[in-house]
Amino acid sequence: MSVTEKQLQEVLTGFEFPGTPVLQGVYGNGHINHTYLLHVMEQNGNKKE
Repeated sequence: MSVTEKQLQEVLTGFEFPGTPVLQGVYGNGHINHTYLLHVMEQNGNKKE
């Protein structure tokens, strides 16, 4: 089962991040579950993974 960009965005709205999400995507290749990486841009301009 593949996750759409819209579904991923809906999931992200359920969390508070220390900045604005700027990039997300599949990370690695999980055996059973999918793993995603999210980058956020903090107000001071730092990018966090």
